[in-house]
Amino acid sequence: MPTGRDAASLHKSEPTTVDPADVHKSRPENVWISDMRQETAHTLSAAFSIPPAPGRPRFVELMEVQRQAGMLQLHRQLEVSRDDVLVLDRIGLRFIVDGVAGKDAVRRGVVRSHRVAAPDRRTRRTSRQRFGVEIARGLVALGRSQVRVLPRPLYLRLRSRADDLQAGSGDAAPTGFTPLTIAATDRLASDHLSDHVTAMQLAAALEASIAGARPDSLVTSLKLAFHTYTEPATQPLVRWSDRGDRIDGEVSQGGLLRAHFSARVEASDRREP
Repeated sequence: MPTGRDAASLHKSEPTTVDPADVHKSRPENVWISDMRQETAHTLSAAFSIPPAPGRPRFVELMEVQRQAGMLQLHRQLEVSRDDVLVLDRIGLRFIVDGVAGKDAVRRGVVRSHRVAAPDRRTRRTSRQRFGVEIARGLVALGRSQVRVLPRPLYLRLRSRADDLQAGSGDAAPTGFTPLTIAATDRLASDHLSDHVTAMQLAAALEASIAGARPDSLVTSLKLAFHTYTEPATQPLVRWSDRGDRIDGEVSQGGLLRAHFSARVEASDRREP
């Protein structure tokens, strides 16, 4: 993977616009970050604004800001080709301040993406990033991700080996698993064409499932590790263990483990200290 410009020659840049293709969208209204700045050779920042929507704010929409910032850094600062395919292996985000979950104040601010140095040359096609989310009164959330960069021909060969999952197979859910509803019309999924269930679709489905089981709680942290793609043809299954303020679980489909996840929640009526 290209390493971007030499640190000694890069100064904090003037803000520049963000193209929809930089964040894997096609319509400008779905780009939630703007005013990109290259702060160092390994750090990029952008302003973010999450558009209003009915209902209470969702944690996963802040994760979408994180995802967009990560994609932007890969393409614009690390010079990853748009012809390459970015495979998300892990993503996680957590509030570090109590009482901010669901607050409108976290719908706009600044997000920073930091590239973590690869440990050796064998992992040069893997990018690890760390994220910070700031609002007017300071840093409120931290995140991380790991992305593999694959040439498109290699990705297509790997995808051709995907499981042949047929919709409506009629198989009974394994013990402890329940169906996980993927909302095809979710604004996180629209304008983001994919041959599989995307990470944000899966994250949104998990948050909705948690909200259904814990209507008095808000998600304050969510981490996902993807083992293989979740396919669109068959409804995935989910199970978790609830330990009060922590939830740990897994997503299965076609008898295969697709993803692990963990979340933290807090009471929705909790007030800031």
